[in-house]
Amino acid sequence: MDWVDVQVLRDRFAMRTLQDGCEEALRDLVLGTFSLLRHTPAGVMGLNRAVHFTVEDDEAWHAIGHRLVPKARVWDEVLREPGTRSVAVQGKRPDQFRGYILVKLEPSSVVQPGVFVDVNDHFDVRTDGEAPPVAELMTILGEVWVDAVARAKKLVSHLMEAA
Repeated sequence: MDWVDVQVLRDRFAMRTLQDGCEEALRDLVLGTFSLLRHTPAGVMGLNRAVHFTVEDDEAWHAIGHRLVPKARVWDEVLREPGTRSVAVQGKRPDQFRGYILVKLEPSSVVQPGVFVDVNDHFDVRTDGEAPPVAELMTILGEVWVDAVARAKKLVSHLMEAA
């Protein structure tokens, strides 16, 4: 299928699409796959949204890094021309599930000058380190999909506006 990329490893399963408008089909494919493989052990799940966006010029690109990680009084004293290469900010989940929301920002490797933003809406259902059957995560996926997509879009939009 040309609209989806599937990766299956011994301890990891990932599906992603790079085509706009295919997000719900992707969700349905994951749910359908694991309705057949419902006894597969799986303790964690991440719903990720990754976006590259262009900024006006190098000055605007540097300004984003300076706003997120101010250089004066800390880095300027110990580094010559300090520059932000990566920022990761983790927050608590806004719902009853265990896990976190992790937002990463880095220079884009796709657009220049640009910024890469990755939002990981992470869920953890392990008990004493043991992974239950994947059915529990698929129930969560069905429940949170709309909110998780909206949350990721809002986070990315907020960061782009702040840029």
